[in-house]
Parts: sequence; C-alpha cells; structure tokens
Amino acid sequence: MENSRNIFIEWFNNLREPWKDYVFTGYFVGFVVLVGLVGVYPSIIEYINNDSDSNHSFWPVIQNILTYSIALAIPAAVSILCSKNKTNKQARIIFTVLLFILLPIALCILEYIYKKYICAFICLFLSWIVWVIGNHGNPQYHDGQYGKSTLDNAKRMTVGW
Repeated sequence: MENSRNIFIEWFNNLREPWKDYVFTGYFVGFVVLVGLVGVYPSIIEYINNDSDSNHSFWPVIQNILTYSIALAIPAAVSILCSKNKTNKQARIIFTVLLFILLPIALCILEYIYKKYICAFICLFLSWIVWVIGNHGNPQYHDGQYGKSTLDNAKRMTVGW
C-alpha cells in the first residue's frame, strides 16, 4: 500500500510541477491540444454542418477523440514505465498499465457499446494527464534548458571550423 501511495504522490507532483515553465505550457496547449486535435476538427465541422438531430451523427467526433486519446496516452505511458523514478519499479509497472493503458481502452469499449459520450471526454482528459506526467522531465519543454542544450550542441559541432 505504501508503494501505491508513493507513486500517486510522485505522479501528482509530476502533474503539478511543469506548469511553471512557459515553454512546457505553450507546447502542451499549442501542439498537444490544438495541433494534436487536427484529426478531430473535420468531424466537428461535419457535425456542425449536419442538420441531423441523431445522436449517431456525433459518433465520428467521438471516434476521432478516442483515437487521439489512445495515440497520445500509450507512448506517454511507455515513457512513464521506462522512467527512472524513485518509486518501486514493480508498483510503477502495475499502476501504469492499469491506470494509463487498460483504463483508456476500457473507456473506449464502454463508449462503443453504450454510446455514452462522457467516456470519450474522460479518456481525453486522462490522456492529457498521462502526457503531462510522462513528459514533465523532458528538457526540451522547459525554459532555458532547451536553448542552452541547443547552443551547447551547436558549439560542440562547430569546434573544428
């Protein structure tokens, strides 16, 4: 039980911490959310232009949201699995698989069977949370660190010129 408590505290801190950096926040909003949802926009436009009041006309939007959610969550969950966190590796594997892989898949199945659209939006928000936790330590998304590493690499590559 202690391992599960530790891993949730660690994930909470990893979820809370990166928003201090403008680069991370900008990348998340600009690319992960706005550009990442490009595949959903055509179905939203089609739904808006469709005069049908049928609930099934919203289904393509839901399918695209679910596809985006799974495509975003799975690589981030793998990143969490491969990270070198302080918590017990066995606990991290079990909780990551259960919470970030099986839960979104279960939500997709429930969505398909019962056509309750809230499952898709829960899956969407869960995938964003997984992405933030999985990428919180990526130096490319933090102020100063990315620019410094890029400058250092440029200097290292041009030493002999």
